[in-house]
Amino acid sequence: AMDSFGGRRSQLAAALDRPTTIMCLGNGPSSESPELGDMPHDSLFRVNHSWLKRGFLAAPDVVFAGGRPSFKAVRRAIFGLQSEDAEARFVAARLVDPRLGPAGFFNVHELAPALAAFDWGHLRPTNGATMIATAVALQPARLIVAGIDLFQHPAGSYPGDATTANAYSPAHTRESELAFLLTLFRAYEGELVIVGDILAEAWGRHRAEIGR
Repeated sequence: AMDSFGGRRSQLAAALDRPTTIMCLGNGPSSESPELGDMPHDSLFRVNHSWLKRGFLAAPDVVFAGGRPSFKAVRRAIFGLQSEDAEARFVAARLVDPRLGPAGFFNVHELAPALAAFDWGHLRPTNGATMIATAVALQPARLIVAGIDLFQHPAGSYPGDATTANAYSPAHTRESELAFLLTLFRAYEGELVIVGDILAEAWGRHRAEIGR
């Protein structure tokens, strides 16, 4: 019932019917910008599962996660995992409850070389960063990115959540995250659409600096 893609981009692309437009949604407030509902896309990538209960764009093709709650909450998707430990957790969680149905998985580091090429120091990429790295590795003609608000959105950390601290967890920093995302956007050759002023403005400033 489960399949490891072995890190081959062509296999993931084939499993997704070779998408020409990929929509990547992080979990920031801009992930529920109304215009996203009107944007056609072939594949939807999401992070973890907090979006499930709200029901907006809640049928992703690929989910980037590392914890058992997400493995159990999301029924049918391909999972992008960051480590062999996450793979073991995934297999254990899905085997315990056969009602969850079949699901594939792949190790993001085997599929997106940009992750290893970046100097993370003692930090590690967020699931949102691995999501976008995977999408860029597939080089679709169009890439839509939303919900990556770098924990700077005035509405808070997540849609409808004004209480959770608007900050990265200790394994991540805004500076490393943004620097990595900008390297991905530079490497992407198609049409990039960013929904969310914070990331869009950061990319605009960077493009002006590098003359693009």
